[in-house]
Amino acid sequence: MYPELAEEYRRLVMLVNAGEEDHYVVDLFRVRGGEQRDWVMHGSADVDMRTEVNVPLQHYGENLLPGVTVRFPEHERDRGDAEGRNVALAFFQNVLHSDRAEDARVTFYGDDAVAVRIHLMGLKESELFVGDAPSVRRADEDEPLLDRFRMPMLMVRQKGRLPSRFMAVHEPFRDKAFIDSVETEDIGARGVYLKVRHRGRTDHIVLHPGTEVFHRGDLTFQGEVGFVREQDGEARVMGLWGGEKLQWKNTHLTGGGIHTGQVIDVLRMQDGAPYHALVVNGTSEMKNIDGAIAMVTFGDGTTRGLRVQRMVGERVILEDDPGFRITNTGMAHCFFPLREIEGTVQLQIRTSAFVTIREGGVEQHAVGSGDFEVK
Repeated sequence: MYPELAEEYRRLVMLVNAGEEDHYVVDLFRVRGGEQRDWVMHGSADVDMRTEVNVPLQHYGENLLPGVTVRFPEHERDRGDAEGRNVALAFFQNVLHSDRAEDARVTFYGDDAVAVRIHLMGLKESELFVGDAPSVRRADEDEPLLDRFRMPMLMVRQKGRLPSRFMAVHEPFRDKAFIDSVETEDIGARGVYLKVRHRGRTDHIVLHPGTEVFHRGDLTFQGEVGFVREQDGEARVMGLWGGEKLQWKNTHLTGGGIHTGQVIDVLRMQDGAPYHALVVNGTSEMKNIDGAIAMVTFGDGTTRGLRVQRMVGERVILEDDPGFRITNTGMAHCFFPLREIEGTVQLQIRTSAFVTIREGGVEQHAVGSGDFEVK
């Protein structure tokens, strides 16, 4: 769906080092608003790929608009026509369909290329579509070549006025997939608990559970994002983002939670200030936040992430130009899109704590307060 039609949309993407040079990505996207929501992924735009799906598929149509007369755009100023529908859906072609997207796995393979397996979880009452679309990059913007160069496409569709959650784990691999299984459990209305098993290890990931303490088996967590990698029942890696407490058996990791405040002024070197900075009310608890990301939220809900260099009193010193200034009614962009937005400007800084436990000792990193102990 178009962002301007959404009442609310949030995305969390988490890159996880699985060891042995392998990584996977946890992808959580929530959206509320509209009657239909489409979540779309595509394979490589550089090499030929084929698609493998573990659920039965049926022919759907030549494109995603079966029965609709389509006139494709003829030049960059031509929007084309699809009887009032979004003509972009007609570029998704050779479509196969399944009414079962929950726990589906879709793999994009390419000869001598990295494959990607997409684990879809918790997608009840969702439809799955696979097909292909023109690869503009390989065609080098030469329109006659668009039918020759294609890339694989995947789409999950949810309908109705209820909020949607799209959840996936993306697993890139070259020779052999390394993830054995992925399990999910809903935590209240917004939280998710995942178990990702790979090579005899299990990653426990808790996303957005809120302020309540979450407890499952040997895991206890309070905060926004928590991570435990356990092997043979013992914690090997623990991570805490925007959280206060993470515990696995007798192993404890604590963090500083989330710092909040209101931005009352902005300093910019272009205006003669000695540094780029945000002047913030409510900074008394913000300590040891060098290298953190300051998330600024404007009055209309839009956000901007800014890297923190250090703290000086009530001033959050930034590495780069914040790109906006405070006005009497809210804020104004200094660059494109040059908009003025009414309302207060709020600041959030999520602390983090991360620890790797080895036989030879413990390696620990933290932004903000963080402490590790074995009781």
